[in-house]
Parts: sequence; C-alpha cells; structure tokens
Amino acid sequence: MRRLWQKTILPPPVVREAMPLEFRKLGFSMHQDFDQLALDAESMGDIRHSMTQLGNVMQKCVACHAAYRIVVER
Repeated sequence: MRRLWQKTILPPPVVREAMPLEFRKLGFSMHQDFDQLALDAESMGDIRHSMTQLGNVMQKCVACHAAYRIVVER
C-alpha cells in the first residue's frame, strides 16, 4: 500500500518516545486507514463505501481522544 501520510511532519523524537505504545499503534492504524480510504475513493468512486470507511476511522479518532489527554502541570 502506498503510504500517503509519510510526507507529513512527524513530532520530535522526544515527543514520540513519550507517547504510550497503544497510542502510537492506534495512530499508525488510523493513518493506514485514511490512506486506504483515499486510494479506494480514487479508484472506486463509491461515496457510500468511502463514508463507511470514514465512519470506521472516526471511531478510532473518538476512542483515542477519549483515552489520551495531555495534561500540562503548572
């Protein structure tokens, strides 16, 4: 599979290392899903299929935002 997201800017290594493993796995999985959505949308042109894929990816977004928070101590 072509990895479209690899062209994005990655956070600095110190930030990546501070991220929990499950967070990183979920993020990587989400990026793969968005890549597949883009490729399928381009090749299939089926809006219903794309919307189903988008709904599935968005569930990962919601799960991640519900589970992980950055807390700034003052």
